[in-house]
Amino acid sequence: MKVRTFMSKSNLDGIGQCDEQINSWIEREEVEVLFVKQSCGFERHHGQNDDPIVVTSVWYKES
Repeated sequence: MKVRTFMSKSNLDGIGQCDEQINSWIEREEVEVLFVKQSCGFERHHGQNDDPIVVTSVWYKES
């Protein structure tokens, strides 16, 4: 079992782009998804304000 983690901004555009990235990766690599976990948090960019983010971890098995 392996894990791959994706991160996106917590808004509709960011989540949509992350969905596209995850779906493309699953199709391209032909992996079998075993488990998915999502967490929310904040990321600070160069001392600026914290931006809300979503972290998605996908546990998978290679084909």
